[in-house]
Amino acid sequence: MPDAYEAPLFSAGQPQSERGFLIHPGYWPHAEPAFPSVLDILTRHGVDPGAARTRHGLVVGADLTADQLAAVRADRQVEYVERDCVGGVARYQRVPASARVVGQYSVAVADDCDLGALLARLDGTLLHAYDEIHTFAARLTDRQRDLLRRDPEVFSVGDDQWDSAD
Repeated sequence: MPDAYEAPLFSAGQPQSERGFLIHPGYWPHAEPAFPSVLDILTRHGVDPGAARTRHGLVVGADLTADQLAAVRADRQVEYVERDCVGGVARYQRVPASARVVGQYSVAVADDCDLGALLARLDGTLLHAYDEIHTFAARLTDRQRDLLRRDPEVFSVGDDQWDSAD
């Protein structure tokens, strides 16, 4: 792996391999599709589907060569790339600091996750549960957020943001 690797590493822990990366797509209104899946991005760059990494049945990254990594990082529809670390740390979706509600997070979980038990383990505060989409909003400390990201039932954690509706 090149020494000049500069992607933000939000995952905690040791990398599972030198080639394993998580890919975080971003919205690009002038492309088709405007918000691609990770599999769309990998296919566009000729990455073998056998190299894909999955979480809860969704493709979230891949084992990439240095050339593939450079191409994926340069893709306008990729927000950022980070190493895939031991323990399957859940994605952390950041929003700009000006829009972020400090200490509040949106959490996507596996279909069979018991939200009450999950929050009880963390001593977090449930703000709202969206059962139909297996997501909830919670007030958490930074430590609780980081522990939640390491829970195998958690798919992603995202900063909560201010409602911009007028």
